[in-house]
Amino acid sequence: MKRNRTAGNAFELQVLKKFIQFFPDILTSRNESRSMDAKKVDFCNTYPFHFQCKLSVNTPNFKILDEMPEGKNVLIYGKVVKANKNFMQKETYAILKLDDFLELLK
Repeated sequence: MKRNRTAGNAFELQVLKKFIQFFPDILTSRNESRSMDAKKVDFCNTYPFHFQCKLSVNTPNFKILDEMPEGKNVLIYGKVVKANKNFMQKETYAILKLDDFLELLK
């Protein structure tokens, strides 16, 4: 369990580093806001978006998007595959509701 949590935290920081150019004041909710962390939001100061990061071999349950606060909710999914005896991150996906995506296209 500890290795999974460590890998998940490292993935969260990897995503944070990619987002910092768009959200200069971004912080992990784990460090900044226990309230937001409890609402399944992984980053603070990313208005109008809420992000939840999941690193897994299995596809995460998309109902997480409904459990997050109202807003433009995005699930960042790091797909992990097993290569021989090791697990490696293969792809990273951003999953959001179609209406939110269409609004971004406007």
